[in-house]
Amino acid sequence: MATGYAVHALLFSQVEGQWVGDCAELGVAHYDETLDETHAGLEVFLALTLNTMEDVGERERFLVEHGITLHLSDHPAPTQEYHVLPDTHLVEPKRIPIGA
Repeated sequence: MATGYAVHALLFSQVEGQWVGDCAELGVAHYDETLDETHAGLEVFLALTLNTMEDVGERERFLVEHGITLHLSDHPAPTQEYHVLPDTHLVEPKRIPIGA
């Protein structure tokens, strides 16, 4: 099992008073009342998704097939700050631990 991290783009937007968080690369989404709650919930679901893929032996294949780079070192990740897009969308590059 390889360990390291991958960087995924998390997209956040407000829809009818709810915050929606989406990681299209992994097909994971979550919604909640506040941006902080949505962010925290999305991180939980991302970890569950990656851990489940590992448990069934599919994570490495999925990462390769979807062009997701596994960084094997602990070099600094991109700055984790929100970038505001048109229409109140926020994007955050997020470092997700793999195999830790």
